[in-house]
Amino acid sequence: FSGGHASSMVYSLLHLWGFDVTIEDLKQFRQTGSKTPGHPEYKHTHGVEITTGPLGQGVANAVGFAMASSYAKHELNTTNEVINHHVYCFCGDGDLQEGISYEACATAGHQQTSNLTIIYDSNDITIEGDISIAWSEDVAKRFEAINFDVITIDGHDFDAIDKALESSRNSDKPTLIIAKTAIGKVTGAELSSAWTASLTAEENDKLNTLINPSFENISYPDFSEVSDMATRDSNHKVLNAIASTVPGFIGGSADLAPSNKTELTGMGDFPKGRNIHFGIKEHSMAAITNAMNVYGLFKVFNATFFIFSDYLKPAARVAALSNIPTHFVWTHDSIGVGEDGATHQPIEQLSQFRAMPNFYTFRPADATENIECWKTALTMD
Repeated sequence: FSGGHASSMVYSLLHLWGFDVTIEDLKQFRQTGSKTPGHPEYKHTHGVEITTGPLGQGVANAVGFAMASSYAKHELNTTNEVINHHVYCFCGDGDLQEGISYEACATAGHQQTSNLTIIYDSNDITIEGDISIAWSEDVAKRFEAINFDVITIDGHDFDAIDKALESSRNSDKPTLIIAKTAIGKVTGAELSSAWTASLTAEENDKLNTLINPSFENISYPDFSEVSDMATRDSNHKVLNAIASTVPGFIGGSADLAPSNKTELTGMGDFPKGRNIHFGIKEHSMAAITNAMNVYGLFKVFNATFFIFSDYLKPAARVAALSNIPTHFVWTHDSIGVGEDGATHQPIEQLSQFRAMPNFYTFRPADATENIECWKTALTMD
């Protein structure tokens, strides 16, 4: 089992098969010192045959097991069939992108290690997204070229799986079974298809507009003749220009919309309008907007005074860690805020957010820069 990140499946199977892996062990998954670490470890967990670790290692390990078994047959199977191991390896896209897997499989093909079957869960997904962003090779042709039998099946078709496994056991070559799968296929795909089919043309168009918003046709205000407008005033005009073009652009402030200048004029109040009144609850406001952005249909912003970013920083950090494109609007950062006392004057806040990884901090100096900041921010995922 080469894909260590899915090790919870291995531990569950070991438990069901009677190995020394209890329900309590399963509950301690990925906890330090437990029997069920994030990647299976040899001699640590009963039933784990080898520590595969980094992607690709397990494929090479499987080749090693098959080669050892093949040689054991040669040495021991004289009168009786003492050894008849057939080695099965489960791997994914990440394993086959690693160079080590190709090297090992080339050896297996050259040696005609026929007691090896590699089952490739081909779901076209890696951590960064669709494999097409970094990988375009023809895996089937690659393995055919190194003397493998290659069988491509629907990985959700049980009959096809049985036939492919039977074929691999009777082959005089190592076998690669490319099982085309979809993550979560049996968790609602039919209902989703039925729901999609039920949409009217108008509903479908509106849904697609929300899912795939266009920012190219936004008519931004012309600030070329403006020299002394406060950035929060220009920001108000920019926010409304965006909202006028992008139906899913919504948001609100922590009881400071009149001061932050974040009201979307004439667009009503949530839940039926696009202005959300969060109240004086900065932390929950940020966490709520994070989730609203992850929901997938809306571009959501939140707003407060810059000094109160302290109250929502944990949620801002989660947004950065999770690549959630939440837009935080923070106003009142000038030296003039000092008239309200030291508690309301931001000092170190700017440097702490500029230092936060994966968090883009814009501080426009005038109205024109404000527009350019928003143009950049809207295209970030």
